[in-house]
Amino acid sequence: MIEFVRDLRFGLRLLAKSPVFTATAALLLAVSISATTLIFSVVDALLLRPLPVPHPENLVRLIEVHPNDFVTWDLPYHLCSALASRDSSLSEAICQGETDVAFRDGTSTERVRVHMVSPNFFSSLGVHASLGRVLTTVDEGSAAMNAVLSYDFWRRRFRSDPSILGRSIVLGGHPFTVVGVSSEEFNGLTVETSPDIRVPAAVDRSLVKPYAEMNPTARPLFAQIFGRLRNGVPVERASVEVDSLLHAAYQDIQDQIFPPAKGMTPATSVIHSRLQLESVANGVSPLRAQFARGLEVMMAGVALLLLMACTNVAGLLLARSAGRAQEMSIRVALGARPARIVRQLLTEGLLLALLGGAAGMLLTLLCLPLLIHGLPPIRDRGAVLQPLAVHIGLNVPVLGFATVITLLAAVLFTLSPALRGARASVANTLKGDRATTRRLPRNLTVMAQVAVCTLILIGAALLVQTLEHMRSMNAGFDRDRVATFTIDPSLRGYQPQQSRALSRALLEKAGVLPGVVASAIASRALMRGTGVKATLGAAGARIRATDFLNSSLNDVTPGYFATMGIRLLAGRDFNWFDRNLAKPHKVIVNQTFTRRFYPGRNPIGERFGFPGPGGIATGDDEIIGVVSDAKYRSLREPIPPTVYSPVVDGFESGFILYVRARQRPAAIIGPVREVLRSLDPELPFIEVGTLREEVEASLWQERVLAVLSAIFGGIATLLASIGLYGALDYAVKSRTREIGVRMALGAQPARIVGMLSGEMLILIASGVAVGLCAYAAAAAWIRHVLYDVRSWEPLAVVSVLLLVVVAAMAATPATYRAVRTDPASALRLE
Repeated sequence: MIEFVRDLRFGLRLLAKSPVFTATAALLLAVSISATTLIFSVVDALLLRPLPVPHPENLVRLIEVHPNDFVTWDLPYHLCSALASRDSSLSEAICQGETDVAFRDGTSTERVRVHMVSPNFFSSLGVHASLGRVLTTVDEGSAAMNAVLSYDFWRRRFRSDPSILGRSIVLGGHPFTVVGVSSEEFNGLTVETSPDIRVPAAVDRSLVKPYAEMNPTARPLFAQIFGRLRNGVPVERASVEVDSLLHAAYQDIQDQIFPPAKGMTPATSVIHSRLQLESVANGVSPLRAQFARGLEVMMAGVALLLLMACTNVAGLLLARSAGRAQEMSIRVALGARPARIVRQLLTEGLLLALLGGAAGMLLTLLCLPLLIHGLPPIRDRGAVLQPLAVHIGLNVPVLGFATVITLLAAVLFTLSPALRGARASVANTLKGDRATTRRLPRNLTVMAQVAVCTLILIGAALLVQTLEHMRSMNAGFDRDRVATFTIDPSLRGYQPQQSRALSRALLEKAGVLPGVVASAIASRALMRGTGVKATLGAAGARIRATDFLNSSLNDVTPGYFATMGIRLLAGRDFNWFDRNLAKPHKVIVNQTFTRRFYPGRNPIGERFGFPGPGGIATGDDEIIGVVSDAKYRSLREPIPPTVYSPVVDGFESGFILYVRARQRPAAIIGPVREVLRSLDPELPFIEVGTLREEVEASLWQERVLAVLSAIFGGIATLLASIGLYGALDYAVKSRTREIGVRMALGAQPARIVGMLSGEMLILIASGVAVGLCAYAAAAAWIRHVLYDVRSWEPLAVVSVLLLVVVAAMAATPATYRAVRTDPASALRLE
């Protein structure tokens, strides 16, 4: 221990005597450690961290798996009690349904997300309130109109006012009493979003509007159903058993809620699906599947940067060890064992790593709020924007990770110099021998940096190309001249007839504004990651399991295609007389639909429909027109077969108004706001923007990957250039005598430059070759985040030439110094 303290003091004195070296090495380590820790904090929050509840490993969710492995999880609430009573593998079942309702507290109106939870929700999860109390079985049994606010909603909406307890709020036109505020770290069973308010499931009829096809006497609440496994029961065994236990009960409940259509038996209400359990120990996260591959790419990028920083610092230490060769030889001459020298040098490296790690943590603390602030809101399955509530911070796992990579960095950049110092030769050092073999470790570090830089540059070029390709691709609609307005009349308690009247009036008045070319309304917005799917088939065709949810649907007003810039290719457009009061319903389909169901023939007049008795498609819909293909949910999604249905009498619920401008779409946003204000001064638009903004927002992952990879590529190139400069500078200094002798014997400056440049080009070529081999091994992995870009895109490979240019610039000062060497001075120095 005494020797370790002595080594620490000696190492501190050495670092203090070389402030430039210390600051440079610490800065390199700080930037790479901070970047790695920041990305890992996001990985931890989304992918690794378990739910902050007791025994999260026992939590499971009941899901329904349809053909094509399509998964749904909104199940009838009554199935919750059936699960708890029939499945012996579970100790209890927990339910939460959700809905969006109008919230009023006497000052303003806004849309909030409400969760209706089972009576054991809080007790089963072991969660307590940070203020007041949570909901209990008493609230459920009495159907009490009580509410628990989420911590973020309480802080944002009521500014953390503790007097909120007992105050009355209005949800969906019904008064509720605030009885508590949930804890800050508790999002529920989801990771990145949290409801604003939780209420007892018993009040669902006050908040949930039943669908028209539902049995009016049935309970309208659909919910996510969770459970706790009994100790020792594996989730795989419980999952196998659950379908046989619950399938019949599920069919019965479905048939009670949705009475079978005429001519169909109850058994056909649930077709080709099975129930199973999935573990939710880490919570439910829609972002996890969407961004997991992107997070892996970013994590790989920062890990490579850390490796480059370590090799760079190792190169600096190797150059520094040359200056300490005499010191190490004297230590050996005085009896120091090699292990003792290695320990001394590792201790010095540890001090340097700790200094870089501490600076990295400080940099992380400064950057973390910027990272959290830069995360965008996300859309749920209903295309509703939800604030991101994921808790990203320097918790124990993240700090542990930072400590591990700091220690790992110390080993990586110190080991080679330490081993070299331990092999110091007393005789050679005192004779001034500078064997060329000693350049091998430094050359290897340079090759490693070039290889890593090659890998990062190719990946960055491919990701930037992916973003640019998606931004410039033809999406099938005009993104540059269309403004979008999202509205939900239910916020003001509109009845269906009132909502229809509002939508008609808004469309009519917006369409005659100056600068407006066309306007239309749709039930579903483009580029919001979600939509409505259906299982369809040509009339008389038998629908197979592989046809499940094979088409997308959208209800639109006449003029929609002209507004969106979608071309009519055959047949006719909708008009204001297409009310579809009788069958067959008049519809318009896209090109992909016709290629799938009517290849090689004219689809106008053809009929199709949903599966009927025996799985035979009905002929309830008739094609009157064909339009060009257009992207629907996202730019990455292959264009689906799409069916457009006309709406001429207005929309009964939320809708999206599209307005096509003659010039800039942003210029008509203000006038359209005034139109809505003239119709209802208290009803706001939920979202307002342009279609280009919608497209750009949908490319958030691609933009982050492209920007970060470009930054990583720039840093990697800078680090590689520093390494190349250091290697050549070290080579010139260590070979001053050789260069002097060569010049004394008549060697021309061009020959000296050629010799040094040739050696450097060999290093670069070797590093590039290793980098290309590494990329070849990783190409299949990175392909998952690319779009319509080849893994071996020529432009991406050519981007490596940037490294050659930078290398030439980095080599210039050292080669200039070499050709300026005075032979007499060089020989006299030696």
